[in-house]
Amino acid sequence: VQGYMTYWLLALVVGTNATGVFAACMSIVSFANPLITGISNTMMPRAVLALKEGGGARLRRQIIRDALLLGAAMTCFCMEVLFVGDDVMRLLYQGNEYEGQGRTVAVLAVALLASAVGTPASIALASMERPRAIACACSVGAVVTAAFVWLLMVQWGLLGAAYGFLCGSVAGSVGRW
Repeated sequence: VQGYMTYWLLALVVGTNATGVFAACMSIVSFANPLITGISNTMMPRAVLALKEGGGARLRRQIIRDALLLGAAMTCFCMEVLFVGDDVMRLLYQGNEYEGQGRTVAVLAVALLASAVGTPASIALASMERPRAIACACSVGAVVTAAFVWLLMVQWGLLGAAYGFLCGSVAGSVGRW
């Protein structure tokens, strides 16, 4: 729900053109998904093993290491997006509505960084068999996303929607941690 909330609200309030531009910006940010998925796929087995062999303390250390690794990789990606996001948008999407969206792409990349840093915490909760905690944190993230996207997009349009998505991503990650 949190992932689609911004699209639904943009279509409802601002219109389908803005929704399409947001989707284009998000497609640039989605280039990081294989990186996130690749690193995340190794986390669950390590988390379960850490919990089994060393209990909660060892699991905590493992998950913090994993979060630092994923955070460092995503920070590198965000730095690249900051410098070339506008150029990549111009290369992949022609049209005036796509011009000048580099800042929106950068904010969405930071939102993906925030979500990625929360992934190890979700994995730790899953390895401890705590699905309710994950669901609650994700629900909080969805509610914060809806509220902030609504408030900020009315005032700042597409960039405001990106900042609202960032707020929800941070809230969800903080909740999982």
